Amino acid sequence: MLFRTKTGEQYIIEVNLEDYTSYNDFSCYISKSLCNMDSTLKEKLNDNYIKYIYNETIITKKNYNEIIKKINNDTIIDIIFKNLYKIHTTEYACAIINENENIIAWGDPDCGGDCSKIQHLLKNIKNLCSTKEAFAAINKNGDVMTWGNPEYGGNLCHVQHLLKNIEEIYTTDKAFAAINKNGDVITWGCCSYVCKKVQFLLKNIKKIYSIHDVFVAIKENDDVIV
Repeated sequence: MLFRTKTGEQYIIEVNLEDYTSYNDFSCYISKSLCNMDSTLKEKLNDNYIKYIYNETIITKKNYNEIIKKINNDTIIDIIFKNLYKIHTTEYACAIINENENIIAWGDPDCGGDCSKIQHLLKNIKNLCSTKEAFAAINKNGDVMTWGNPEYGGNLCHVQHLLKNIEEIYTTDKAFAAINKNGDVITWGCCSYVCKKVQFLLKNIKKIYSIHDVFVAIKENDDVIV
């Protein structure tokens, strides 16, 4: 079979389909064969998984038995690399951004395991992060949505009007800090973590670092604010 990628690489692998009666066996064999033929594919497979496409149809566990009746060693199979889901966690809950750019959460509802109340807002998500008991998501418009324990940043009502055009969100154990496209910083979460005393200094910020219960902001002129 000829396997080809979108970027033009081509790999010929002989496959005796009678030896691979399940999709998992087939996929495992092809993946190993590809890595043996091209060592650069090993790096891709650390953060991705492969999808195989025959005649514009993605081969899956459900249709594998039907498709192998149509293919042979002269068949051309297209391969694409899809990002693996990165699992984000709080203390007792998990959340992922799925391939449709929506959020799926599970676990203890008090720690962010239930996002059903704002599920309709959790679309076109580009980034996700967490404190110990809350999640925050940014969509492609730069809007922010949170859920989980309010004391850990799960409620942003008092700063919602400020959270526009957000570029990045950083976290400590109990608080979030967001930078908008103008370099301004907005924080919310546990009251002992927020930055009211230095808010007037948090302009033109280019980077934030954090550890446990401390934020460190770096300005464009390299001044440091803690």
